[in-house]
Amino acid sequence: MNVHQLAILFLERFPALAKASYHLDFPYAGWYATLLAHCEYGFMPYLFAEYEEMMGVMRMRKLGGHEMYRFPLPPSQAAENTLNPLPRPGWLDE
Repeated sequence: MNVHQLAILFLERFPALAKASYHLDFPYAGWYATLLAHCEYGFMPYLFAEYEEMMGVMRMRKLGGHEMYRFPLPPSQAAENTLNPLPRPGWLDE
């Protein structure tokens, strides 16, 4: 199944959950769409390992390379993290 088919199947199987959790979250949707666009161009999100300190940003690694680039964390009202395009992904400055 593709992503769209899986989403429809989820809605069919869990209608109460889907209805209870429905809300428009444009900042998060924009952040996620930007993350997916980076992935389409060969970048992979790198999540923190146990031994690394929290940086306040996500890192992206270019597939086939060893360079790490910074990517903003997702917006979250609970963490008081709004959609802020900073820091810019490092590859934009090259």
